Amino acid sequence: PAQPTGCTSHDECGPGAFCRDGACSGSQPPVARVAAPATPLLSHVRLAFDGRGSADPDPGDEVSAYAWSARATAAPCEPASAAGSEPVFELLVGCAGAFEVRLEVTDRHGVKSLPATAPVEGPLITPIRICPFCNK
Repeated sequence: PAQPTGCTSHDECGPGAFCRDGACSGSQPPVARVAAPATPLLSHVRLAFDGRGSADPDPGDEVSAYAWSARATAAPCEPASAAGSEPVFELLVGCAGAFEVRLEVTDRHGVKSLPATAPVEGPLITPIRICPFCNK
């Protein structure tokens, strides 16, 4: 069925379409946003990346799915945590180097965003244990 050329509400437009400025238009893609942690790479410590700032520009629409991935870009090992589907992704790496975290989000109509990426790099820092009984 053809969509009306003019509209006053979303109900007048077909499924997956919205009334914008008096005309029906299709769903716009959501925008993926990655908030990267400010902490350095630590051995055996997870870094949390937050995708909850991602949004959909369509009225009444929202992000319904998250697709995270991580890969080595210049490192001798791949991340131990390489994928996720929650709003927050935890990266765990076992070597120094450069990595990339990538997020794509999908809205309720199945429209996918362009990927957002966050570079992570540096020497791997091993946390210091303070234990007065460890060497006895």
